[in-house]
Amino acid sequence: SVNVGNVPGTYNTGDNYVFVITLHKLVSQTSDTTFLSPDLDNNGTVDGNDLALVLLSIGECQSGISCAEDLDGSGVVDTGDTSYVLLNWGPYTP
Repeated sequence: SVNVGNVPGTYNTGDNYVFVITLHKLVSQTSDTTFLSPDLDNNGTVDGNDLALVLLSIGECQSGISCAEDLDGSGVVDTGDTSYVLLNWGPYTP
């Protein structure tokens, strides 16, 4: 086992397991952000299908046209949208 607290880095336990620890700081947050449903295929579960739809749409949405994969409404499908899918992984009820 490895006990490194919250020190960022890559650690090898010596028994074929490698752990990567990263720290993230919230720089800003707006309370008026409304996220769309991360269950893009409406099957009741946020899963690989939804993640694939977001990943295949990475980039700016067409001018004047919203894209369903832009879950945070920023106008760009990016890491914010992929993170939101991953944070809601599993059964999903709006």
